[in-house]
Amino acid sequence: MTLLPYFGTIDLHDDYFEASFTTTKGQDVSLTIDFEGDEPKTTDLQRVASFLDRLEEQAKTIKDQLLTSAFAEEVEEYIDHHRSELADEPQMQSVTSSEQFVDALQLYAIRIYPTLEESFVSIDFTIDANLTQYVLMVNLTPDLSIHDIAMES
Repeated sequence: MTLLPYFGTIDLHDDYFEASFTTTKGQDVSLTIDFEGDEPKTTDLQRVASFLDRLEEQAKTIKDQLLTSAFAEEVEEYIDHHRSELADEPQMQSVTSSEQFVDALQLYAIRIYPTLEESFVSIDFTIDANLTQYVLMVNLTPDLSIHDIAMES
């Protein structure tokens, strides 16, 4: 048994866990931890606990890097798609720059894969889950560097 923020006590005989939380901005976010059938090491659990302890701060840091990352082109494609598709939506009228669009992105889901080498965390951002089925999925390495970014449905 291990105690993790948001999840409480988890039984390591299982390999998949779900939780949810509401951000300080009032956004509901789903959380999962998936050990992919692997036996977690102590270091895996420590890394997960450390990430969860600073979850919103970590997500904001990643969001702040979107337009300057090596994957900025993918971010711009997501922005351009939604600017054209949602042009008539009132909330989009005041969003005139890519920076404003990224600032308006909301956390939607976070998936943690403690035992994977290249994709430790996957964070989904959305402009508005009620307006679009598409998310901007940001995959992070174990050191929380951006591994890749893609628009997903």
